[in-house]
Amino acid sequence: MNFLRRLGADFNPQVIVVSLMTLVIMMGSSVISPVLPLIAQEFGVSYAGAGALVSAFALGRIPFDFIGGALVDRFNPRWIAAGGAAVVAISAGLSAGAHNFHVLLCYRLIGGVGSALFTITAMACLARTVAPQRMGQAMGFYQSMLLIGVSVGPSVGGVAASVSQNLRAPFWA
Repeated sequence: MNFLRRLGADFNPQVIVVSLMTLVIMMGSSVISPVLPLIAQEFGVSYAGAGALVSAFALGRIPFDFIGGALVDRFNPRWIAAGGAAVVAISAGLSAGAHNFHVLLCYRLIGGVGSALFTITAMACLARTVAPQRMGQAMGFYQSMLLIGVSVGPSVGGVAASVSQNLRAPFWA
């Protein structure tokens, strides 16, 4: 907190909590990146199949960024954010147990849906609660936490797989 104050950022606690939750969600979403090509190989699919596993997550996000935005305007944002986080966690658990490539591809797509619901809700909550003169700082902090999660997650996943000698460990991490 003192670090943020020294930067001139004086956030309300909601900005910090929402941003840190986003860090965790995005780290959890990217933690499996280093093992996806190996899992694709395990299922006997091509490099294009490995790419599809990565793309499926993004393809799940795209339509649900729009849909999630509409849901946030109509329903309780906390429920939508919690639901999105739950979908991400459940899809990761299901992905860990996937026994064929197409099922894993579907679970990755569903994980993207959950991620979209969570992140769009988080942004909407910040937009509704942060004073206009603090919006740039708040969104900058939020985006920084999102990008730290995406950047650190693969390293955590690589360590988890290496230590456990199990390609499914990052899904549980």
